[in-house]
Amino acid sequence: MEETASGNQQAFDEIYSLYDISKAEQKNCRDDGDKINSLYFEPVLASVDRVLQDVGKDTEDYMTLLAMKASLYYEQAKVLQIREQIPFALETMKNGLALVEEHRLHPLVTYQYYRLLNHHAYQLSRTDGIEEALKILEEAEQLYYGLTTKADMLVYSTDDLFKRECEPRHVHNIGKFEKLVTNNLQIQGWIYNKQGLTDKFIVYHHRVLNRQLESQDGEGFAWVFKCARLASHFISLHKFSEARYHLGAAVAVLRECERDLYRFQRNIDVDSIHRAYADLGKHWIKYGLWLFDSASKRVRDTDATLDRLLITSFTDDCKQTTAAAATQTGITADEQLLTETDVNTASGGDEQQALDTEVAATHDGEEEQHYPETIDKYIFVFPSLTVADIEVQVPDTVSTTEEARRLFLYSQEWLRRAKAYYTLRDHPAEYVSLVFELSDLYRYMAMHEPEVDSQYGVHRRRCDILDALYDMLREVQPINYTATCIEVFRELTQVQLDLLAYNLRRLQTCSETNSVTHVSQQYEALANVHQRLDKYIQVRPDQPAENVMII
Repeated sequence: MEETASGNQQAFDEIYSLYDISKAEQKNCRDDGDKINSLYFEPVLASVDRVLQDVGKDTEDYMTLLAMKASLYYEQAKVLQIREQIPFALETMKNGLALVEEHRLHPLVTYQYYRLLNHHAYQLSRTDGIEEALKILEEAEQLYYGLTTKADMLVYSTDDLFKRECEPRHVHNIGKFEKLVTNNLQIQGWIYNKQGLTDKFIVYHHRVLNRQLESQDGEGFAWVFKCARLASHFISLHKFSEARYHLGAAVAVLRECERDLYRFQRNIDVDSIHRAYADLGKHWIKYGLWLFDSASKRVRDTDATLDRLLITSFTDDCKQTTAAAATQTGITADEQLLTETDVNTASGGDEQQALDTEVAATHDGEEEQHYPETIDKYIFVFPSLTVADIEVQVPDTVSTTEEARRLFLYSQEWLRRAKAYYTLRDHPAEYVSLVFELSDLYRYMAMHEPEVDSQYGVHRRRCDILDALYDMLREVQPINYTATCIEVFRELTQVQLDLLAYNLRRLQTCSETNSVTHVSQQYEALANVHQRLDKYIQVRPDQPAENVMII
């Protein structure tokens, strides 16, 4: 900060001294907000106002005094917020913004303006002023793009402004300003999400992540989780390429964080590292399940035919077994089956839906969501990260059996990492959920196997893991896991039905391919019998025909 003019130096010295005295008195009345306001802010604000009246508006001293007063308004609003006096805090920030609005582009005032604006928008977003907060933040964003003097900006905290001698620390201070802008963008994205503007929320969320990555702002593990959550939004929109990229970016940053911990020999919390990989693995599992589900829609028609075949077989049997009873009661077999179906649906349909896994419950009958056109024009990349080596390991589309197997193996590997942390003993609910998700992976993989025998083998493997889980739950305090055992038993029942359906398909395939050969073999066998009979009669002509024993 430039040295003040000699004529105003004495006035500034008085302000500095009063600030120091007020700050010392503040420590003795930290719990009394009204007393802090009267002893700390009001005397200093009054002193600044007196000097402002004697200073020309076009001078550097005037801008310095404006920055001081705006900074005091900011500190006063924070105290009012802590005291839960939100209306007074909002009024104080409005006064501060109006004070520096005309000079907000001045290098000494811009940071103070953004501090007030950020805090004001945050408070409005917590109340009913979301629309006003969004308008303020959008104007601040446009102002930021129009700044041409960021390199010359002087960024001071309140204490720095009231020091007699302070030199700007450009590297650190510019970083503080950029962090403030990032916070504004984060609030802006949050408001877009609350308003249902998903496309804008995703764009701003990505921009915030990119700014934090470039400035090394924040903690690495927190960045990983935020990036993974953004990937989940892409998964929900069926934008699997973007989801894979962000999950790959999260993996790259997590590996770098792990290397830094060991490289600098800091206090290494191995459990936190394992949990970070396990939580990231959950997002990869979701990616695999949703991509499988999206790619399996064309396979479901075939499965529907298989289900109709199975249902028809059961229906025929039921009609035969209930025909007599239906005749006696005057109800036809079809009406009997319809009644039983309605009862089963009413008693168990809702419960079964609640017991299904989250992914299956979300996908069944769901139409694919289309990606908003406004986002298609945005390129989602992190220039400072290399993610290609991770992306090549997992596909973003599944159109062949080879791609399905790659997706299954990659998802299974992350599921194993998650199970290594979320064990049955320490995290039973998460462990059971992971086993069900593994069962779903096997189910989807079976849809993409070309041979019926391969499909049957995959379902047998699915049955084995559910059997193992059921046995473990029965051994470990079965009373506490009764509900979970019922879920596993129902899943096993469904797997058994699937296996039965595949057996029917195998029998049908075998019958269709061998029908002609089987008839030919029957004719040949009958012909051989007649030849043997004729030959035997010719050899024993002395015996009557009725005494000939056919062997």
